Amino acid sequence: MSVEIKLSGILTKRGALMTLGAEMQKRLDAEVARAAVNTANNARSAVQAGGSGITYDKYNPRRTHQASAPGQAPATDTGRLVSSITQAKQPDGWLVGSKVNYSKWLEFGTQSMAERPFFRPALAKARKEWRERVINLVGAKKVRLEEVIK
Repeated sequence: MSVEIKLSGILTKRGALMTLGAEMQKRLDAEVARAAVNTANNARSAVQAGGSGITYDKYNPRRTHQASAPGQAPATDTGRLVSSITQAKQPDGWLVGSKVNYSKWLEFGTQSMAERPFFRPALAKARKEWRERVINLVGAKKVRLEEVIK
């Protein structure tokens, strides 16, 4: 099992956006795509930032690793998690996720390990940036858009 986040807000509410025009819909769809790419990039950056947890020696291959502290994004070790983070266009939106089986345990924790969230903060950051760009894009139509992007 993997961690997946679906971004679909504007794409699933096309009827509510009809009054904004076809060109505006294309631009809004492009912003959803940009938000998906930004979410994936934010998640990768968070994992690559390193941790401030304990440092220990690992073997095969031999290396020293500084782990993340509870609540921090997981600290990269082999690069497998970072390279597994993808975004893909779906018929009803975009899917951002990781197919490595341990990504869900890192994101949400286990009974014996505190969570190391990297997708949820990445999505929150991308969503905030997306919202600001979309509100600027629509300008005077802000009130109507606010009803759609709650």
